[in-house]
Amino acid sequence: MTDNENVIYTDFDLSMNRNPFTNDVPPLINSSAVKRSIRHLFMLNKYDIPFEDSGNNMLKNMLFEPISKIVQGNIQSQIEWLIKKYEPRVKLLKVNVKVASDEKSYEVTIYFKIISLNMEDQMDIFLQRVR
Repeated sequence: MTDNENVIYTDFDLSMNRNPFTNDVPPLINSSAVKRSIRHLFMLNKYDIPFEDSGNNMLKNMLFEPISKIVQGNIQSQIEWLIKKYEPRVKLLKVNVKVASDEKSYEVTIYFKIISLNMEDQMDIFLQRVR
């Protein structure tokens, strides 16, 4: 069995770092590709998806609210909604959102299972305001 038979998901590595030997942009595969997709969900704006009002995505706006348990819970709910709605390749297991030590940002840990690979994984994301 070759390595290519185990590849189910692929995506471009947007850093566009080229392989020094082949001069190609290496793809992200399987878990890395799914993680990249989830990370991009956090960057969606209201009308980024054609013919669909993703107006429920208010994640960016919440980052400018004062730090509180209510906002923390709302961020967790938004992340859960985004992943369940727009990432059918995964089964969301758990989302942890906590206030970072600087008390100006949030640390998010997402636990999920990639359904077709039958593999559990996690990713950490740091959400902060950027003006």
